[in-house]
Amino acid sequence: MITALLMTLCLVGVTTGFAQSAESCLSAAASVRNSPRDKRVLEEARALGFSAIRSGRFEDALIVFSAIAETNPVDQMALYFQALSLFNLKRTEESEAAARLAIGAAENMLKAGPDDRQLKNVVADSLTLHAVILAVLKKNQEALIELMEAVRLSPDNFDAQFSLGRAYFGQGDTAAATEAFKKASSLRPQDVRAKFFLATALERGGNIDGATVAYRNLVILAPASAEGHLGLGALLVKRQETLIEGVAELQKAIDLNGDSYEGRVSLGRALILAGKPGDAIVHLKMAATLVPANPEPHYQMAMAFKKLGRNPEAAEELKTVQRLNEEHRKRSKTAASTVDKP
Repeated sequence: MITALLMTLCLVGVTTGFAQSAESCLSAAASVRNSPRDKRVLEEARALGFSAIRSGRFEDALIVFSAIAETNPVDQMALYFQALSLFNLKRTEESEAAARLAIGAAENMLKAGPDDRQLKNVVADSLTLHAVILAVLKKNQEALIELMEAVRLSPDNFDAQFSLGRAYFGQGDTAAATEAFKKASSLRPQDVRAKFFLATALERGGNIDGATVAYRNLVILAPASAEGHLGLGALLVKRQETLIEGVAELQKAIDLNGDSYEGRVSLGRALILAGKPGDAIVHLKMAATLVPANPEPHYQMAMAFKKLGRNPEAAEELKTVQRLNEEHRKRSKTAASTVDKP
């Protein structure tokens, strides 16, 4: 269920099919309000709501699930998907309130069968959704507490474990994050996100060997993952004995995503280390184009030009670094003075 939280919202053109779907959802909502106890009406409405969720039509889904929740305030499923729809529509405060109601309804269900694993999983799903919303509202500690409870209730809930890992990672607890991502990855061995975050947590925690293995596993699972090749390449470059392989991995990352600023800068640095400053300049120039305000590509270009004996060009790049740093200081000073004003 929570996987839908990670969807990237996109603008979709209104087609005839979507228009018909919207009309169907409006009609279903009206039927629910007219016949709230009719099981067939509820089943048909839910089916339309689920279809809308799968299609990313959250406004249509909200129409249906709001009608069900309005006529049956203890319908846990309706409350959950109402909250999910509101969240994806960026109506965060409203989604938080609906998710709280979904938790309450789920906990009431659990009272009838406190040892029922499926009911525990329902509570865990609701807690996880609410925690994700709390995190968006910057209530990180509350979110962490709810995710810990979700995992306690349902240790095999992938979304709870994955979200807990992200919460720990955000707080800088890489050891706890690593354990949560390991569990999530074991629950869904084919999940690319879990493997990527596991590798990242291992790297951030200083376990370079473990991170290298995790990134290798990631690129085997998802050879088209630019992030996987970038992470593996950057680590291999750090280990001087694997510099050549690292350059090759970074090149794969660029081949997959030529607009990756981190990929271009990382490959540029690696090529300088590998004694190929001329090749590095191409990538560093692209990085400077992608993020014009960042001085790092210009600094690396200065190093590359120096190695090539092109000292005037190196000096120009260092001037650019100085200018960008000064502009950044001015912006920071202006922002700070604005904050200080009553």
